[in-house]
Formats: sequence, structure tokens, C-alpha cells
Amino acid sequence: MTNNHYYEIIDNSVKKNKLSQVYLFTALPNTNISKYLIYFINLVNGESYKTEKDIIYGELYFMVDGSKVSIKKEELLKTVNKARNLQSSHESSKTRVLIIKNIENGSPSVLNALLNFLENCPDNLIVLITTNNRNRVLKTIRSRCFEISFSKTTIKHKKEEDDDKFKMFYEYLFEDEEKMAEYYTNENIQLLYDLKKHFATSFNNHYPLLIFLEKKLNDENFFILLSYLLFNLIEIHSKKNNIKITTNFIDEELFQSFEDDEFPFINLINLIKKYLITFKIPNNNFKLQKAAFIGKLGDEYDK
Repeated sequence: MTNNHYYEIIDNSVKKNKLSQVYLFTALPNTNISKYLIYFINLVNGESYKTEKDIIYGELYFMVDGSKVSIKKEELLKTVNKARNLQSSHESSKTRVLIIKNIENGSPSVLNALLNFLENCPDNLIVLITTNNRNRVLKTIRSRCFEISFSKTTIKHKKEEDDDKFKMFYEYLFEDEEKMAEYYTNENIQLLYDLKKHFATSFNNHYPLLIFLEKKLNDENFFILLSYLLFNLIEIHSKKNNIKITTNFIDEELFQSFEDDEFPFINLINLIKKYLITFKIPNNNFKLQKAAFIGKLGDEYDK
């Protein structure tokens, strides 16, 4: 099944009021399933969550997270009992949702406890189970689930998608075709690939981004690299705050990399704008200004 079919399935199920009670989302490791969980909750309950961190758990939504640690039987039982018995103060039209992430990281006793729960799953509760290893999920559990498999975007398809985004970026940056042809080179395209990769992971570890800029940023490519960073920051910040913009250079995967609302978007945007001007000043010592820029960039990430 292609990932787009997921949206069709859920959309049609909601329209026809025929949602299943238990879903099993299967995907390869490192596949971003969060956006599908968020889409489900937003559609079913009319929410407007942008990231998982926006979801408030404990009354309408419940979570057992095995994505980073093994699931303990006591934790599972405590959460499912709460989901079963808690009287929600939310309007009755909303559906309670229990999310169990990476069920394969539960022991046999955990899986059996889950099976017992699913056999007597209460009304007005939908269970969303995820796994990166379908074979470790009991067949008896799978038989009670509507199973949806997700595939990671292939490298070839992803490269084509990035190429299109990069070309759009260059066309926006350079109205003059000759100027665009001068800068739209294989070397500069590769720099954007690398910059995007390091920027996407900078939320958790910004040092590879700083090292990349130290090695690659120069007085010939600074306008391209900093402009690309600037547009990415503006788009992510705007999307998070429902601000309409005319550009569309980021993809969903990059957007989901920045879940924390406390990320210093505005400070970084202002810093880059400042140095886009500074680097253009004639007879400026580029190396000194570059060192100052990277230092201040690191300071913003460290705050």
C-alpha cells in the first residue's frame, strides 16, 4: 500500500462512519509514523495538532511508548485501565484514542495483556498500535487489527522530490536566467543536500551543521546557503503558527524534525538576515565574519 492510500482509507472510513476499533501501523525503522497518528486524531476528533508534543494525554488521549524503552506490563495495564474507565469531561462526540508505540518492544506477558484488553475493548475507544517488526506481534493481536503498512519514501523518489524543491528555490532566488545558470550547478545542489541533512538533525544535535558551515561556507556560496536556511526557518515557523506564505521549499519530513515550539526560529531568522547583509559589505574580512556568524549560530542553539 502506498502511503497516500492511508489518507484515502481513513477519510472514507470517517465519511461512512465505519472506523475500525483497533489499527496496527507497520513500518520500517526510522519511518516517521507520527504524522499519520496526528492526522488520524485531527480528522476523527476535529483537532488541529501539528506535532505529537501538542497532544495532551491522560483524559481523551492515552499513550504507551515503547519507541525508546521496553514496555512494562504494569505501565500497559495502568494506561489501558485508565483509558477504559476514565470518564472524560470532553463532549461525548469525541472519541478516546489509545496509542501504543512499538509494541514489539513488549515482553510476551505484555503482548498477552494487550490481547486480553483487545478482546474486551470498550466502546468509544480506538486503539492505534505501531510496530517496526510485524513478526514480533502475536498473530492473535494482528487478527483483531485493521493493518496498514507504510513504506519509507524511496531514495530515488526522495531525490527527485528534493531536486524539484531545489529548482524552485533557485528560480525564486534568481529571476535572471543567466544568473541562475551560473549558480545552479551540481556542486551547489550537493551543498544544498548536505545542508538540508544537517539542518534537519540540528534540533537534536547542531554541531554537524556548524562543522558543515565551517568547512563549506565561503564568499561565493554564502548567499545560496544562508538564503536556503532562511527560507527553511521562515516556512517551518510560519507553518507552525498558521501564517500564510508564498513559498513552499520544505517537505513534511523536514517540518516534523522541529517539534519543539521553543526552538529559536525568530532569533535564527534575524541572525541570518543580518549576516546576509554583512557578508555583502565590500572589503569585509569574510573569514572573521564567518567565524562570528557560526559562533553566534551555535550560541542560539545552545540557549
